[in-house]
Amino acid sequence: MDWRKVAQDLLNKASHANTTKAEADAYQEKAMYIMAKYGIDEAMFRQRENSTEKPTFKVYKQFHPYAHVKEMLLASVAFTFGGKVVTSNKDHYVFAYEADLERVQFLYFSLLAQMHIESAEMKVPQSVSKRSYTDSWLKGYVYGVTCRLQRAYAKATGNGKELVLLRDAQVEQAMKDKFGKLRKNTSSFGNAHDFQAFDQGTTSGLRADIGQDRIAKTAGQKTLGY
Repeated sequence: MDWRKVAQDLLNKASHANTTKAEADAYQEKAMYIMAKYGIDEAMFRQRENSTEKPTFKVYKQFHPYAHVKEMLLASVAFTFGGKVVTSNKDHYVFAYEADLERVQFLYFSLLAQMHIESAEMKVPQSVSKRSYTDSWLKGYVYGVTCRLQRAYAKATGNGKELVLLRDAQVEQAMKDKFGKLRKNTSSFGNAHDFQAFDQGTTSGLRADIGQDRIAKTAGQKTLGY
């Protein structure tokens, strides 16, 4: 079964005009779960077959404005599929197995496009700095999305904790082979300055329409800094 078709069918149902908000949320959660679950199933298959496949990496280039927020979003999506991100200058290396890298790209660009669209429509109070407000809103959005992704990840891993730890160790080793000793990233959601904007961004992140065709068509990769 092709996870892309399954996930896209669920997302199409979520975006249907006759679908209620509660139903749409359920379909979207299911789509995220399916993508995470397929990653775990493939890892189990590799283990059973004693596969010699090793994690690899894909490089993303993030550009301003708000490159640090895009990096946080990329890291959250990568983690959901067993990946990790290393930042070197302006390059962001996502380490994971090949199939997981494909899932990361599929979901990351869908979420990034949605974030781009909704942030352009937000209303900034005249009494505050637009840049500070936007920065807080975007961090809130990523926080909301991260909460949903973590729920999907927890459901997908289920009883396969040992396998997840093994996969994490293999990804960590691939990172060390490439970069040696790494310094921990200190970026956090706690750096948001405007809590009202952060809350509004979180609300948008919690209801994000993940992967819909209309989102991908609205914001191209060049605009999003790929």
